[in-house]
Amino acid sequence: SISRLTKRRTCKNCGRIIPYINKFKRLKKCDKCGGELIIRADDTINGVKERLAWFKTDVQPSINYYKKRGELVEINGEQSIEDVFKDILKALKKR
Repeated sequence: SISRLTKRRTCKNCGRIIPYINKFKRLKKCDKCGGELIIRADDTINGVKERLAWFKTDVQPSINYYKKRGELVEINGEQSIEDVFKDILKALKKR
């Protein structure tokens, strides 16, 4: 949601995205590396709306194209980086 995206913070050092929820609201520094937490310049209401519009006009048509051709591979990006990488390798081996 727009509200969630405009409130998140990013570690200036390691790039970790910190949601502004629950225990994370109290963080003054990155809980991973101790870096400074910043709000990205495009994490404004207008910035998020522009990114969503871009997704609808530029990205979604590509997704639909490859899905219709049966060539779209979906990977759960909410996993750890290592698990995402493993799933990508598995998908590539199947092709």
